[in-house]
Amino acid sequence: MSDDSILFKGLALMALLSIVAGLFVVASMAKGGTTDDHYTAMYMSTAAIDRNVTKNHTSLTIPFSIENHEGTDANYQYDVSILFKDTVYHGGTDAWTEDLNVDQKNNVTSGSVEVNNGQTGVVQLTVPVQSSLKWRYANVTIDLYKDGTPGVYRSLRLWAFNQSAS
Repeated sequence: MSDDSILFKGLALMALLSIVAGLFVVASMAKGGTTDDHYTAMYMSTAAIDRNVTKNHTSLTIPFSIENHEGTDANYQYDVSILFKDTVYHGGTDAWTEDLNVDQKNNVTSGSVEVNNGQTGVVQLTVPVQSSLKWRYANVTIDLYKDGTPGVYRSLRLWAFNQSAS
């Protein structure tokens, strides 16, 4: 056998092994990417929410959705907290305004919902946004908890505006 023939056969064998190894890697990645991808999606559309609070309108109606992709039916709990803020200008600072926390309400609204695997549950909340102190903005936080998981699992935030303080 000539040296050229051995070199050609060696290169052909290396190319064949590279193709086989590449196919194995691609097949392993595709298989591994579709298993054990369990999650919950939580979202809301703020376009349909009137976030203006007035003297006659002191609550917010907030719909939010929970998509269960956990691989099994899941029970979720939720609670709503509100951080009331007032805007105070401090002379000599670079910021235009600085938020001052004036009040906080925890567990304003709470509840639970069971969502079957692969399904979407929609929760319609009525959240009272009221404080006896002067406030301009309210940071409304919805925390979601999933059975068997410690701490907050997902959360959403929404800002409300106090028009009666303008």
